[in-house]
Amino acid sequence: MVKYFLGVVTGILLIFVLCLIAVVVAMMSGGSSATVADKSVLQLDLTGPVRENVASEFDLSFLRSGPPPTLLGLRSTLQHAAKDSHISALALNCGGLAVGWGKAQELRWQIEKFKESGKPVMAFMQVAGTVDYFVCSAADEVYMEPEGILDMKGLRAEVAFYKDTFEKIGVDVEMERIGKYKSAAEPYTQTGMSEAYREVTNSILDEVLAQLSDAIGPSRNMTPEQFQAALDDGPFQPDSAEKAGLIDGLLYRDQFEDKLAEKIGVEEIKTVSRPAYAKSNQAAFELGGKKQIAIVYGVGAILRGRSQNDPLLGIETLGADSLVEAMEQARDNDDVQAIILRIDSPGGDAIASDQMWRALELASAKKPVVVSMSDVAASGGYYMAMAKACRYSPTRVATPARSASSSASSTCRVCTKRSD
Repeated sequence: MVKYFLGVVTGILLIFVLCLIAVVVAMMSGGSSATVADKSVLQLDLTGPVRENVASEFDLSFLRSGPPPTLLGLRSTLQHAAKDSHISALALNCGGLAVGWGKAQELRWQIEKFKESGKPVMAFMQVAGTVDYFVCSAADEVYMEPEGILDMKGLRAEVAFYKDTFEKIGVDVEMERIGKYKSAAEPYTQTGMSEAYREVTNSILDEVLAQLSDAIGPSRNMTPEQFQAALDDGPFQPDSAEKAGLIDGLLYRDQFEDKLAEKIGVEEIKTVSRPAYAKSNQAAFELGGKKQIAIVYGVGAILRGRSQNDPLLGIETLGADSLVEAMEQARDNDDVQAIILRIDSPGGDAIASDQMWRALELASAKKPVVVSMSDVAASGGYYMAMAKACRYSPTRVATPARSASSSASSTCRVCTKRSD
């Protein structure tokens, strides 16, 4: 009986694996000969997470919509589409974007860069939050469904403190800290924010709010002060969002498409999705040549050993051995002229961070190394960036008048080297 049961289970698992392989192969091979029609509209769905890199070949989202978008992939898509004579406009589908402020800034910059091509950019929203609106307000025109909502009501920081809870269950927490502003342990050892913790949190919120106002205000023909005044009235029902000047009108999706068709002078728009467009231009996106710039990703909590990725739980760790190995390969490859280390990490193990710092030191002694920081570069993530490298992280959001800061010849704000 047991053997029969195990046989049935094994058979079901085998069938599932075979079906899974068939689906993946079909998705990878299907549509490889697709072409982009003239006067097409590139549709960019700005929803869900945007990764720095695809850490695993297998991901559950792959079965639904193909490989997940990466920041570099989106940038390449927009750069190519700006020069592609088959693409007449860019349509942004906004809502549910799950990124931090660093990635949001870069997405907005790339949309502004696309606009330099002279092609129209129009955004459509159903339900959108602050990050969604920050990115999509870079469009020439922004529209919302008549029954949608702009859930934008300013910024806040929430911190949970567990000391009382631990005391109730008989747990004693012992933490060591060095420095006035090293507040990571406070939620476990205190019942509320220290003055230093509150000072840092408020300063971050004030800076992000200033960046939002400086970027969104000019996009909506407002001063930063006018935008902040409008923000105080959020969240917004569709009518109030239009009255406040935050959107250009209320349209259903078919009406939005009709308006876009009118904008580019066609009777009916032909849209091409990001995955389909990338597949049709796969050769153009492939890297090659003798002179290359290597991009090494430092993503996830820092641990000793190898990097790990759990596609089921969405957990990614940054292993020192893996990053050191990648830096050594880039350092010793004669085709690689420079190295970019892209950091998106909250930190972690001190020994592992020091190992990675050493790898950057050795690499920078042989060829240029630029450190680019994404949403988070904290603790050990920032420590390893302190090697002899050029460090770059946006300190202000790019506005139309300031968009040159995102160009290929931008100046690093920490050192005087030029960074791409």
